[in-house]
Amino acid sequence: MTSVGRRFKELRVVASLSMKSLTVNAFLEKIANLVLVSAGILTAFAVIIAAGVVYNAARIALQERAWELASLRVLGFTRDEVSRLLFAELAIELALGIPIGFVFSRQLIDLLARVHSGETFQVPPIIGAPTYGMAAMVVLAAAIASGLLVRRQIDRLDLVTALKTRE
Repeated sequence: MTSVGRRFKELRVVASLSMKSLTVNAFLEKIANLVLVSAGILTAFAVIIAAGVVYNAARIALQERAWELASLRVLGFTRDEVSRLLFAELAIELALGIPIGFVFSRQLIDLLARVHSGETFQVPPIIGAPTYGMAAMVVLAAAIASGLLVRRQIDRLDLVTALKTRE
């Protein structure tokens, strides 16, 4: 508060005093906190969804290839070699999916910014390189964790049952 503001507050005639700059700063601080909380919640949901999608892709790939993987194991391939085949497929999917996801996310952010912007309030569609990096790191971390879980299932693959049940 400025010296003029303090002087007015001391006067008995003045019942209340509000300064535009203090009100605007308090409002902007409140909005910034709300945006941070919202961003945190949305980020948590995004991480959960990314992990679920990557894990389900790995599980589906294993289920679809169980017969082939069991056949390779019977033919003499080691667990590591069979795992590498499955993980190579998942790595290719990730290598294609991450850049495509970046392009689609940029388009979605641009669309949302246009829809939510009006005459009095505009949302700038700004995505920094660290955001893309963090998104890629989350997906890669989910892929590594999913790979470890799926690897355990590959190691426990029942060769006889997998070979008997051919649909």
